[in-house]
Amino acid sequence: MCLRRADGFTLLEILVAIALLAIALTLVFQLFSGSLNNISASEDYLKAAWEGEVSLRRVLNDDNLQAGTFTEVTANGYRIETTVSEVMKEKTDSLPYRAMEIDLAVKWRKGSKEKVTHLKTVKLVNKSVQGGTVHHTTGIR
Repeated sequence: MCLRRADGFTLLEILVAIALLAIALTLVFQLFSGSLNNISASEDYLKAAWEGEVSLRRVLNDDNLQAGTFTEVTANGYRIETTVSEVMKEKTDSLPYRAMEIDLAVKWRKGSKEKVTHLKTVKLVNKSVQGGTVHHTTGIR
């Protein structure tokens, strides 16, 4: 009597195939989850940068810009710490302008962690105008 091998897969082959499929699906889901976390973090930083940009525009439009530190809390819960300081004093002594550096730190809470992003720019202030009146210039005279 001749024993014939039956066509098909053994139980061991099926178990190995299922294990490989489970490992592959786990890796795909972890990559997908990581991408969603990155998208969420990017959205948080984008919103914070937008809040900082709005506050920075207010500071740049201020006609009485003075050195100092200011803190505000927005309606969306962002805490914005603005620091204005004079920079490059030795280089601007002979110029009719002072260079004022504006540094904004936008802070917010995500879960138990505090996140922060910074915006920084320099504004030229006319020295000859009394009372701190500011003139924003876009070029060098």
